[in-house]
Amino acid sequence: MRKFYISRNLDSYVQLAVYENGTELLRTKIFRYQFSLTRNLSLGCVALNTNDHACLSYDTLSQIQLMAMRLSQPEQEHIKLDVKSSEQTEIGCWFFYPEKRVPGPWLIYPSVTSSISLRPILWNVSDEKEVDSLANCEISTLHSAVTAGSTQSRHQAIKVILERMCTDFEHSGWSYLRYLWKQCAHLPLASFDVWSIAVTDTKMLAALVLQMDESFTRKLGEELPVFWELIPLKDWIAVFKNYSDYLKQAMGDETDVFTIIETRIKRISYLCASMDIVARILNQSLCGTADPELIFMKQPVLDNVVGMIKDAQQELDRRQADSKWLEVLKPELITHWTKMDKSLQQWLKLENISDHHRAVVILPVLLAAYCANTNRPENWIGDAVVIFKLKRLKDFDEDWFNAVFKIVLAYLSQQSTD
Repeated sequence: MRKFYISRNLDSYVQLAVYENGTELLRTKIFRYQFSLTRNLSLGCVALNTNDHACLSYDTLSQIQLMAMRLSQPEQEHIKLDVKSSEQTEIGCWFFYPEKRVPGPWLIYPSVTSSISLRPILWNVSDEKEVDSLANCEISTLHSAVTAGSTQSRHQAIKVILERMCTDFEHSGWSYLRYLWKQCAHLPLASFDVWSIAVTDTKMLAALVLQMDESFTRKLGEELPVFWELIPLKDWIAVFKNYSDYLKQAMGDETDVFTIIETRIKRISYLCASMDIVARILNQSLCGTADPELIFMKQPVLDNVVGMIKDAQQELDRRQADSKWLEVLKPELITHWTKMDKSLQQWLKLENISDHHRAVVILPVLLAAYCANTNRPENWIGDAVVIFKLKRLKDFDEDWFNAVFKIVLAYLSQQSTD
């Protein structure tokens, strides 16, 4: 459910109420998980709470399988936890045996075949020597960054490593991320600091599209606050050009390099319909692909482009004539619009747009200008509430958003291209 990414708290919930004629018939809370676990430090085990255990059948309990992963080494074999029984009956309790585990943070989570969804739980097997050793050395890998003690120092360490990975495609962090995804693809991405921090950096988002598979980027866009159109063109080009240069040095054969780059660029077009134009601009810039629409946009065609947008706006008004238009973010969007360079306001006349239509109408132009000129509001990146509202505005009429975003970005991208 999209609303969950508004909060990174794993215990957040959506409250649903059903009314009939003004009378509330039902109110319920929808959580990310069906059930949660608690740690029993004295017994070295994790357990369902009494109420959860009581409402589960024996068959359901018998099909719950818990695993433990050493968070700093996801590539190592994950451990299946032993079930604790009483008189040969499962009681919703599983042994972790912390005294047998390597010091550091361990994630206990339900296996992909488990009969119910359980909230993953962290068990930190402490070792003062290990903590002192980590504190006294420079953290250079994700493997060590995720074990940093305090939340602030851990997040900062992860952020620094992710920034390095954007230009270092042999960094061990890429292996870490691939193993983490391979082993835990069935868990919400919000379970891991590394994914939540990655979506706050536009270059890292571009690098994830380049390096990870399509099922991952699809889940990333669904579960975490990601709005692909907020990534500046210059970040896409920088990341993919760095990767192209890396391949040329490693392989030598430019033909093979172009084939690989074209394949990776194609992944951008799979993100969402509006991103097809970004993929085409990268193919033009990095692979020398002749794109007729982009070539056309190099010509003095401003009046034609304004006319195309006007036609699209008339279609929008016809489609949504009987709709209740969304006005979320309207004051903020209009403020950003009026601060934009006058040359970027030529696509639409704000005074000619009905007040309650303005948020929906100006959004794709504003975002295309930001994508081309990289002057977006910095506080939008990774802001779950803002991105949730942007997605609502886009979803109101995706045909309008996609068409206008593509037209404006195609035109702007060619004005600075020789």
